[in-house]
Amino acid sequence: MLEDLGIADIVNSRATFVEEGSTASALIDGRAVLAVQQISELKLVPEVNFLGPLPAAVQRYTEFSTYLCNKTADKYLATALFNFLSSSLARSAYAAAGLQAF
Repeated sequence: MLEDLGIADIVNSRATFVEEGSTASALIDGRAVLAVQQISELKLVPEVNFLGPLPAAVQRYTEFSTYLCNKTADKYLATALFNFLSSSLARSAYAAAGLQAF
């Protein structure tokens, strides 16, 4: 994305890269002033403020899917869990956590 905008060299020369964990740690300890990370992960950190998502043109989405093993012992229970995860109640929980359902 930064390359496409022609600003990769400028941004990377001033960026703080966090090898593992949350970029929020770099905000909290003063190594960074802005973090780019999944909304659902940063929403869990009370010390940081959510500014907003990146523009749709540069956004990256993570798609989750469900599968059922043909040999599963309890297909009814697995199907019930899938139905719950697809329910409006679950969608509300996803939204509250900063996840966007399509």
